Amino acid sequence: MDKVESNKLIERIQKSDKEALQEFYDGYSKKIMAVAFYMTRNVHDAEDVLNIVLEKFWRSNFKHVDNISGLAYKVTKLSALNYLRDNKKNRDALKFNEQLERKATSTIDLLEQNMVVADILGQVKEKYRDVVFKYILFEDTFQEIADDMGISKSVIHRRYCCAIKILKQKFTKHNII
Repeated sequence: MDKVESNKLIERIQKSDKEALQEFYDGYSKKIMAVAFYMTRNVHDAEDVLNIVLEKFWRSNFKHVDNISGLAYKVTKLSALNYLRDNKKNRDALKFNEQLERKATSTIDLLEQNMVVADILGQVKEKYRDVVFKYILFEDTFQEIADDMGISKSVIHRRYCCAIKILKQKFTKHNII
């Protein structure tokens, strides 16, 4: 298409001539799709870019177009870049929301699990629970616990072993371990 025909086609499109837009579509849609697909690597995104380009030509104020094919390429390239940039923001926001949702879900799961653990620990006799807490959380030795509680080291060891056995059974029953 020469310069005169290109300008006439652009003028007709600017005057809302649907047939002119159809001519432009028939002549350039495959080229626009090829460039858009090359840049977006996705057929659906390329179709969106094609629609954006057609809309830009429909609403355009292009004057004195030397090469309508070159103009279509430039508009397609810039539209694809803008589309990718805008969708990157949307995809980043979507990824962020998904990450938050996963964290919230895992936090809720963790809280529920902690509630179950607290409930199980509450079911263990206090004398056993105290030994487990001091041994595991405070890293006291059996001798230090025995001295603190005023009982023998062997009693502390038996209480610890008994508490661990009970906890393993209850944790297994609740699928915690």
